[in-house]
Amino acid sequence: MRNLTKAMVLAVGLVMVGAPMASASLPAAPSATPSGVPAGVPAGTDGDTDLTPQVTDGSNYSGDPTSEAALVVSEDQRLVMVRTQAAIARWTGASLNVPYRVASGTGYTLVLTARAKDYTLDDLLSLAPKTFVRQPDGSYLLSENIVIESGATLTLSRPTPLTIKMFSSAQKFVSIVNYGGRVNVVGSPTAPVTVTSWDTDHSSPRGITDNGRAYIRSIGGTVVIDHASFESLGFWSGRTGGLSMTGSDRPITGAITGTGAAVIKHHSKNSKHPQVTDAAPAEPVPGAVLPSDIVPSLEENSTQTDFSYVTASVTNTQITDNVYGLFLANAIGVSVHNVTAEKSRMDGFVLHRNVSNATIVDSTAKHSALDGFRLSRSIRSVRLDTDISEFNGRNGIYIDGRPLATGPSATGTSISSYGNDVVVINSTMTGNSHYGLEIRGGRSTTVRSNTISDSVMGIVAQDAASGVTVDDNRLDGLAMHAIALRDGVTGGKVTNNTVSDSVVGVYLRDAAADVESNNLTGISNHGISALGAATITVRSNIISGSGPSAVDLKRAENATSSNNTTAEWTFTKSFWQMLASFFQPLTILWTVLALILVFTALRGRRLKRTIRHPYADQAPMSAFTDLDPMQIRPDSLGPADTVPPAEQPRTVPRRRAAQDAHADGGSFRPAERGHVEAGLT
Repeated sequence: MRNLTKAMVLAVGLVMVGAPMASASLPAAPSATPSGVPAGVPAGTDGDTDLTPQVTDGSNYSGDPTSEAALVVSEDQRLVMVRTQAAIARWTGASLNVPYRVASGTGYTLVLTARAKDYTLDDLLSLAPKTFVRQPDGSYLLSENIVIESGATLTLSRPTPLTIKMFSSAQKFVSIVNYGGRVNVVGSPTAPVTVTSWDTDHSSPRGITDNGRAYIRSIGGTVVIDHASFESLGFWSGRTGGLSMTGSDRPITGAITGTGAAVIKHHSKNSKHPQVTDAAPAEPVPGAVLPSDIVPSLEENSTQTDFSYVTASVTNTQITDNVYGLFLANAIGVSVHNVTAEKSRMDGFVLHRNVSNATIVDSTAKHSALDGFRLSRSIRSVRLDTDISEFNGRNGIYIDGRPLATGPSATGTSISSYGNDVVVINSTMTGNSHYGLEIRGGRSTTVRSNTISDSVMGIVAQDAASGVTVDDNRLDGLAMHAIALRDGVTGGKVTNNTVSDSVVGVYLRDAAADVESNNLTGISNHGISALGAATITVRSNIISGSGPSAVDLKRAENATSSNNTTAEWTFTKSFWQMLASFFQPLTILWTVLALILVFTALRGRRLKRTIRHPYADQAPMSAFTDLDPMQIRPDSLGPADTVPPAEQPRTVPRRRAAQDAHADGGSFRPAERGHVEAGLT
């Protein structure tokens, strides 16, 4: 009866799902596209949907956000389907001791199951003769997805140089995903390993990400990379960004135990549980899956964890033109040494979530679109030592220790700050477009013995960062502040730094700090400037340069200064500074009053009337006639009405009469009607 029930369930599953599984020896084309993730399975892969950093500036990314984001979701669904079908197969009692395939929308995923012996190039050639093909130039073209299960190891290595080309085109791309197992990509100085995307249409690495691009990812397990190079991998998200090690932040379903079924449990090498197998012989994977509504019960009944955090060692490696050079999340004990990430389309090195006990040493990030090194929230005990970050589009190094939440949240996330024991030491940051090093929040961050130059600012700590130590650094050629602590920083220590050729040496704004024993030269504005109510102590600094003040504490409410050497400081003010100091409120008031007085005086002088002679408008009688009055006899003048018409008196215009009078030196009196009649003899 039990066997009959099992057969009926398998038959129903085959009809309802229609997504066949096949033996690795039968690489047939997929018959159907899965309709989606089975009901009850989370949309993200292993609960890590938050592993993609927020894109802060879309103009820095050249791909297609809409299509690429959809492809990330599709990849998550494919990986969930692989895990789900493997769990269901075990539920049926089948032992998955042999590799198998799972159909997906654009091809197959080859699943490498647990075994003691490593999977090598020869195994891939045997398991995938049509999808892992040797090329005429000696390289290998991979055109099928690969998943490494917990307990399995894939080693890509050989005594001579090895190149693996991962198929990427406008129609499809492939990936290598480690699901809790182990991946070794190990070359040597004379025989390095190269992994690149490959566009067969153009016979070159894939440069366009719009339709996705090949990538490598480890979800838990262990990764070892040495003397390798990775080129033109990844798209859009951190987990599909090229070379990513993301771990998992929730339990992963192990083998399911049923009555009469074989028991197989796989664990990563760092798991405290040993690998357990029974003596049952290997059985072929049945060509069916169970209905999707059974999947939730598998999750609920799981009490073991196959894997969680990822551990990795990456050394002597070159990474070029990935979306994210190297992306880490949910990782413990990661060691990165002598790795160069160049021309990353987002950030160079990213430590995104839950990364602890990690070291990045002797590594270089350059020409990244955004930050060279980005340490995001929820990281602990990270050390950057003797690294170089240069010519990046934003910051050389960015450290964010702010809490993931500021109050109650649906996930119950802690409101504590992060960043404990983050150390940046002996590193160089030069030519970065924004800041050399930026710290936002966090606790106990140490920045010591670094060289920073040619950025807008050198070292900036802000957003209530506590316990920040900035010691023995060399800063040169900063356009604004060489060292700035601001916006709620507490417990800051700025000591023994050497600053040259910068506008402001040390700037403090609402930040509590001790500024001691620094050597500031070639400063062009303020040596040390502070404002706000925080407690500030400034002592034993040597300051030289020129500007309004060597130590500017006038705007700080609780600051003290002592034993500072400023003999080499030249007090100067720019034109605008002098203008600003002149235009104080009272100065402006008195200036306006003076201008009013001057204007009134000038206007009164302009309106002042000229004094004239009282008879200036009078004219003599001679002005009223052309005859000399002395030659006229009274008896020659007859009555006015006896004057013949031809001898009517002519009128003399007033203006002409006055002009004639003045010409003769006499005076002129106008007649009442404006004209004068003169008789003729």
